[in-house]
Amino acid sequence: MRCTALPVVLALILSFTAPSSGWASDATGPYLDFTTEVDYTEIHFSAGIAHVNKKPYTGISITSFEDKMPMALYSWNNGIRHGIYIEFSEDRERYTMGSYLNGNKHGGFITFRGSPGHIFQTGHYRNDKLHGELISFDADGNVKRKLEFIDDNLRP
Repeated sequence: MRCTALPVVLALILSFTAPSSGWASDATGPYLDFTTEVDYTEIHFSAGIAHVNKKPYTGISITSFEDKMPMALYSWNNGIRHGIYIEFSEDRERYTMGSYLNGNKHGGFITFRGSPGHIFQTGHYRNDKLHGELISFDADGNVKRKLEFIDDNLRP
């Protein structure tokens, strides 16, 4: 049995924690279609496009660990990752939320650690490359380290 409330809750968290200008969106906001949901194993790829029932897939895919806890949630539009994603570490101690734009990680992302979800790291992707500040935090929420990236290269 799959819990469909989890993606909704996490998407709501993301909408309140994400800068509005940095997330993949259309005219109505971050793209996330909850009307169609499949297990990631139901997706078949052809020429890099995700298909379900021989049609380019639009909706949400969920991957689970063996114990049925979520491993990842991806939003798809016409067979391409587009919109919000959420990825969990195997030990469940960390999870990352961010967005894809036309198949590339693009916009802000945030990684939480532990429960109730202390911020571990924040950053920004541009066309699948780290771009801008990558900020790490300690367990008390204090800035531990700041790095600046330009197109995946650490700025001197």
